Amino acid sequence: MPRVVDIDLLTPKGTVAAYQNLVEQGVHVLAQSFAIIPQPAMDVAVVTGTPSLNANTSQATLDLIKSDPAKYRNVFHIDVAETWYGAGLIRYLKDAEAGGWVAQHLDCGAYTPKARKDRKARREMVFDIFSPLRKLEHALVGGFRGGEWRMVSVGRALFALPRDGDCRTERRAAVWSGGPDGRDARGAHSRRCWSCEFALMEAL
Repeated sequence: MPRVVDIDLLTPKGTVAAYQNLVEQGVHVLAQSFAIIPQPAMDVAVVTGTPSLNANTSQATLDLIKSDPAKYRNVFHIDVAETWYGAGLIRYLKDAEAGGWVAQHLDCGAYTPKARKDRKARREMVFDIFSPLRKLEHALVGGFRGGEWRMVSVGRALFALPRDGDCRTERRAAVWSGGPDGRDARGAHSRRCWSCEFALMEAL
């Protein structure tokens, strides 16, 4: 049965006391999601030999464990360091974007049942709006820059949007892409589909 105890996070003494309390209650595993001073907590686990699940998002904690694997053999780190929530996360997202072909990126936008069923027609719609993408359908997007990547982003957004008479998404995309009918398309419909407007703005 899980045991929960109060902990004084701001002092090493309070941290040690909380962990010793759990050990004295005979728990099989120590687990904590965040400790401001993690080393005293890990030291209690080391001394008693109790397995410890450490979810501290701290690079310093990871470095400490790596510095002496034999000592901290029963401490299991189960979360990434805080570095992955900053620059590392951005790097991961950029790497994820860089993978895959144009067609795969467009298909990612078809996350509604209707869009998935209508995927082929939607792809043709995107290629009609952004004609350069038709030749790049099976090209990797990792090397794309500027306009090419913008076309893929907007095209992916178009995949998930409704296709009805009141929605001017396709015409609006033609305006933003500099299509030849841009001037006429801008005022083609008096009714606005705000969900489409916002989705395309986010893609841009």
